[in-house]
Amino acid sequence: MSADMILAKATEQQLYQTYRNHYKEWERSVILTGQLLTLEEYLKREDILRSESFSVKNYTVWVLVPSDDPETLDLCAHCETYGHTALVSTRPGLIEEKKMEAVASVFVPAEKRGNGFAKKMMELLYQHLERSELSDLSTLYSNIGAEFYRKRGWAPFKSLEVQYDVVQGDLSGANEDGDIQLLHDADIDFLAERDTELLRLELGHCNKPSIVIVPHADKFRWIIRRGDYYISVLGHSRTDVVGARVKDTDNFVILYHDFVDKVTTCIRFRSDNVEATRKLVKAAKRQAAMYGLGAVLVWDPKAGVHGEEVMVIETHHSIPLLAWFGQKDDVEWLANEKYAWV
Repeated sequence: MSADMILAKATEQQLYQTYRNHYKEWERSVILTGQLLTLEEYLKREDILRSESFSVKNYTVWVLVPSDDPETLDLCAHCETYGHTALVSTRPGLIEEKKMEAVASVFVPAEKRGNGFAKKMMELLYQHLERSELSDLSTLYSNIGAEFYRKRGWAPFKSLEVQYDVVQGDLSGANEDGDIQLLHDADIDFLAERDTELLRLELGHCNKPSIVIVPHADKFRWIIRRGDYYISVLGHSRTDVVGARVKDTDNFVILYHDFVDKVTTCIRFRSDNVEATRKLVKAAKRQAAMYGLGAVLVWDPKAGVHGEEVMVIETHHSIPLLAWFGQKDDVEWLANEKYAWV
């Protein structure tokens, strides 16, 4: 590997080259009704997501390139970062707002592998984020295990989830839960703001250094749009329902329909009791069933609200990792749910 490799922000041409590189490999596993997304469909999806408010404000593509040819399309490695806001507490009652960059789509083209390019890129990225005034923390979600990223400075956390299978017999009586309000796009802003208020209160009671990523409405919509695109490609009739809420409470769920893994994942799931959880899960199952999806997933389930009969499992996909620059103590990560993912 050349010692003269640099990490640079992608030009527009390089950005689209990263998408083509992704497509060559990743989209082979994205089979919808027996066929792959075409390259044109894949690029359209990326353009749609890139046009969302969350991306417009926060999205950067990074490329590892030779210093003497920084605009080359022969990329050695590339990744993406998305800016977020985090709330942190280092002692009870003290809460500060911090800047956070989430890392995604770490990729080395097949013909470039075995040369240490991923290692070099992540080391340069960590150094940049640590020294930059634009970030105090960084997260990423790994599908290749935790060790590679741990060695580069990101500390792993457990990837926990609860899965509720969608069984048609469970979905009888469409209007059974009269205290459930179905949610639409217009509801998202208020819920995100209220959720942030409640998370701030919860963070203030933590007894060790703690973090929570702010659940911003734009981020909810960005994830929802990914599912919406697949709904369009598959020709489904799209409902305008984005989640459900137990009326007159702060208990709610926002949903992402994942047509790759054939599940509905809760972008954010807030519940303070088992009965509210039962109602929200049932509402989520109804929405999943409309699209033929087989399960509802809740990431990082809150203790005590899912019932003793529900099994929390540790998975080996989307392993969350965190770099809190300058913080060496053990850290608690609150509400590490789908909305925090990129």
